[in-house]
Amino acid sequence: MQDVLLRKVGDHLAFTNLGYDPVEHKPRLAGQTPGGGAARMWDGDPQRTYAEEIETGSMVLLETLRLYSPVVLIARRVERDITMANINIPKDTGLIIPITIIHGDNKIWGADANEFNPLRFENGISKAVAHPNAFLSFSIGPRVCIG
Repeated sequence: MQDVLLRKVGDHLAFTNLGYDPVEHKPRLAGQTPGGGAARMWDGDPQRTYAEEIETGSMVLLETLRLYSPVVLIARRVERDITMANINIPKDTGLIIPITIIHGDNKIWGADANEFNPLRFENGISKAVAHPNAFLSFSIGPRVCIG
């Protein structure tokens, strides 16, 4: 069953992202190097650095994970009585954290929260978002995904 689910998720990601044109985001996402030349696969030169290509790939991966998180919600139990947004939440209350809603929130991610924009991660995750713990693709806290 997991194999089928993973295959379906992979197909969904691939086909959905076919609709996005990275060319519109920035020349380097279109296969351009900072000097204007075309980016290419390994050319046999062991001295060549591929930092630019790795950075671009990382930004695309993070944005894909933000829009199509492998985990859609997290269940947690409150450890002590707390007040959040003027709401009292007693100890042992079960909470559901909706990752897909958080990842699409304009207040957290900006006006283009529901658009594919890998450049939001150009300066890292902490600069891409209004709250440092808002990127939740693999959860957060004591039960974060270790894989």
